[in-house]
Amino acid sequence: MTGTAPPSPGAAQWSRALLAARLMAADPVGVGGLYLRARPGPVRDRFLDVLGRALGSADDCHGSDAFVSIPAHTTSDRLSGGIDLAATLDQGRLVNDAGLLTRAHGHAVLLSGVERFNRETCALIEAAMDGPQPERFAVVAIDESGDGEDATLAAEALRDRLAFAIDLTDVSIRDAGLVGPDAVASEGDLVPTASRKGGPRPDPSEDVIARIVSVADAFAIPSLRAPLFCLRVAELHAAVEGRALLNHADIEAAVVLVLAPRARQLPADDETEDASEPPPPRDETSTTDNNPPPDQSNAEPLAPLEQLIAATRAALPAQLLASLAQGLSATSGTAGGRAGGKSKPARHGRAYGARKSVPRRGDRLHLIETLRAAVPWQTIRRREAGGRGARANGHQDHRRLHVRRDDLRIYRRKDLSETLA
Repeated sequence: MTGTAPPSPGAAQWSRALLAARLMAADPVGVGGLYLRARPGPVRDRFLDVLGRALGSADDCHGSDAFVSIPAHTTSDRLSGGIDLAATLDQGRLVNDAGLLTRAHGHAVLLSGVERFNRETCALIEAAMDGPQPERFAVVAIDESGDGEDATLAAEALRDRLAFAIDLTDVSIRDAGLVGPDAVASEGDLVPTASRKGGPRPDPSEDVIARIVSVADAFAIPSLRAPLFCLRVAELHAAVEGRALLNHADIEAAVVLVLAPRARQLPADDETEDASEPPPPRDETSTTDNNPPPDQSNAEPLAPLEQLIAATRAALPAQLLASLAQGLSATSGTAGGRAGGKSKPARHGRAYGARKSVPRRGDRLHLIETLRAAVPWQTIRRREAGGRGARANGHQDHRRLHVRRDDLRIYRRKDLSETLA
């Protein structure tokens, strides 16, 4: 019996990860970024190396160091900018720091362990991505949670702003080309050339948009960003392949990469039957002479919608497919009983920031944040205390810091309550 054996699930997932890296490099900011679920290891290191090489050649990301790493314990001042405490104390005047998000302009923000990020940190990153700020950066969020663990609600909100979601937990080193006869991979093919990126943006037809929305509806995807990301990825796939018009391969690649990881339920049998019916004819009288439809005379005929639904279903991971077959939502366990609820106020657990309070029994003074809160008021406080200091000592000591009760900050701690799960 002859024939080529189908690729393993890990090899197929690795191929989709490489395609996602290639398309993300074509428009890093336009697709938002990539949500990567992978444990530390050679497979993840290889993918990040390939992605970094591709982003280093993109227009929106430059340099060999394409990533700006942001750890989970980063404070809000460190992210969005604030007082540079060391420079302020050294120079004797207020010196501000631009913040990591401003420095990330033209790079990709790397969030390792995004499931451990708190809501404040994720909200600041999301605001920078959604707002009109001049900073332009992509996000690579790495989820290191294990089997049976789910990301927090804060990480899920960030994930919704990223077009791609890749799971490398089942990809072996052989699937990634680290061992075996294909150990040397052609990483240069992942980098889009200038001619591919500089081509015109394909103009999608109404039929293409209707098919993408129908697939999203069939899998109960509630996010409105998902169809928009899917359409953009289809356009990028066509542009990278050198086509001016979208065809079935572009749409299929987009729904597999964007919509399949967001599936909430399996399509019903009646929806699949309805998908095989042709769409209603388009009303040509609604088109005006001032806005003529795009020329689709050379466009290839699109495959039936049921083929897109079948391709999306085939791309579902085995664990997600099993949960959907049982009627469970893909995010039903998110931030559920396994982690437990947060108790207020928490005096034990992992420190993740500071809050304004006078230290009491069991609290620990956050010295750095206390000094940062006191520094902006030093000029006024020295002026107020100048008369008393000059009369008492004959001079004023400008090296002395005036710290008051309102400046005191203590560590915030995350304490998880008991759970029955």
